[in-house]
Amino acid sequence: MTCCGKSMGDNPRNSSSYQVEVLQGSESLDSDDDNVDVRVRLADGRIYFATFFTLSCIRRLMASYRDTGECDGGKYFWSSNMIVVAVLTRATIAGVVEDLMGEGDFFSAFALVSSRPEKETVDGSGAEGIDRPGERPNSA
Repeated sequence: MTCCGKSMGDNPRNSSSYQVEVLQGSESLDSDDDNVDVRVRLADGRIYFATFFTLSCIRRLMASYRDTGECDGGKYFWSSNMIVVAVLTRATIAGVVEDLMGEGDFFSAFALVSSRPEKETVDGSGAEGIDRPGERPNSA
């Protein structure tokens, strides 16, 4: 789902616009205890990715790890490209992306997953065109 589209003007990294997509599926976000993947598509076709977490979600996951034994029995939690927010809403996500862009920190907080425009798939999701770490791009 598209969260927002903003023009950034003279961003320090010369990105003139972007589109934010919240990749949550059909379930609604729990603003106090949840995590969600976010994809940002720049005007030049580059696609970046991060996961947003609330503190309550991290606490809940660590507690469950005590039972499952993951992360040394819940002693730690980590996630690549993690952004922690007090409240998880579309407005918060849009504001965080805008702030990171404006402060010049976006490219440190988000991971580049594709440096080329996405291909369209039969179902219209475009997922086929995303380069994932460890995978080779499709050669056609």
